[in-house]
Amino acid sequence: MKKALKIFVIAAVGLFNALILFRIFVTFNKSEFKSLVPTDGLRAAYSEDADITVLSHKFLSDLSANRYFTAYAFHYAPAAREIQVTVRLNRGAYAKAGVPEGEEFSFILRNSATEEQTRGVILAQKDWMMYRFFRVGFENAVLEDGVSYGLVLEGGDGAADEIILHHKDQEYGERTLTKGEANALAGE
Repeated sequence: MKKALKIFVIAAVGLFNALILFRIFVTFNKSEFKSLVPTDGLRAAYSEDADITVLSHKFLSDLSANRYFTAYAFHYAPAAREIQVTVRLNRGAYAKAGVPEGEEFSFILRNSATEEQTRGVILAQKDWMMYRFFRVGFENAVLEDGVSYGLVLEGGDGAADEIILHHKDQEYGERTLTKGEANALAGE
């Protein structure tokens, strides 16, 4: 009996640890929607100059202020005046933010200096396990030097959460287009 109990306890502890590790790996999934989505603005800029500049940087924080979402894969194409970013949220955030059944969150780019807001467009959406991923685009958007910008998650009765999209002192890195992105922008 003692041996069976010992085996059961070891198996239970092992299963518990495996579940924790699985949850950790699921939480760090940032592999969805990492590429630019071809839009009319990006295609037009690419047709004028195939060496289009795409700026990128990592986020200062992994989670938004209220911990409803995370953002990654930030890309800014100044020639196209377009920003794209991927947002991942737990589908439980809908109930927490008071978003009615069947309605969707909206995304806003907020200029911290002027409080000007630019509404985003959902370019792609995908559900995976308990998460919903969005590729969000902001057209006709310019990031001014020395200004911070927030990415606002809006739902229900108003703003639900925000993350710093770009800090005024943050440096950009330039990235090159992947072959797939270049082909998509060229219309192939």
